[in-house]
Amino acid sequence: MSHCSKYPFTFSDEETVVRAFRRMGVETSYDIIASYNNELAKKLSKYIPGLETKSAKAICGNKDGINMFACKIEDNRFELICEHPHITDIVAERMNELQSEFYEAYIDSAINQMVRKIENTGLPTKIEKEGNQRIVLFGPAYEYSVIVSFDGNSIQEEVSGVKGDFCLSLTEELENLLSHPNVDIETTYKECFQVQVEDKSLQVLKLEFQ
Repeated sequence: MSHCSKYPFTFSDEETVVRAFRRMGVETSYDIIASYNNELAKKLSKYIPGLETKSAKAICGNKDGINMFACKIEDNRFELICEHPHITDIVAERMNELQSEFYEAYIDSAINQMVRKIENTGLPTKIEKEGNQRIVLFGPAYEYSVIVSFDGNSIQEEVSGVKGDFCLSLTEELENLLSHPNVDIETTYKECFQVQVEDKSLQVLKLEFQ
């Protein structure tokens, strides 16, 4: 293992948010979403401006009759909100499922961006799914790996087989997509982190990730 990093998860990238919706088969649009203290204020807002408590730019979609809004809370931070006019136990359960589906779709979309860069070098690459883990295997004999684990609040990544400090460049973009820029990333380095990169496959990868 070259390094192991752990950090809080954030929906931080707008393009990846859109890709996550598309992975779910959801078409998107952009709008300004407002929140209100109660349903009456929401209805009256059509006639009386300024009744909203706050508003935000949002990437909007709909699945199974449930509105989904990825609201931009601040730079590099989005929050997913699901809405339905009639909340029943079945609807509430489906809303929770959609939250989980979007969360995993976002992580998968971020991982796929890293995988595409690896594939650009011509190296064989595959992704294995095991519960809350995604295992990216790559190399002539799939001898290198990046394991991404998630629990809803945090991300842990483990890079194995990659020698030298290139392992940090390999996961830098992934960390940018899955965390806020101001977050502290807890990283543990292994002995092979200090080893000079000699493998030709890794030399090619290093150029792709510069």
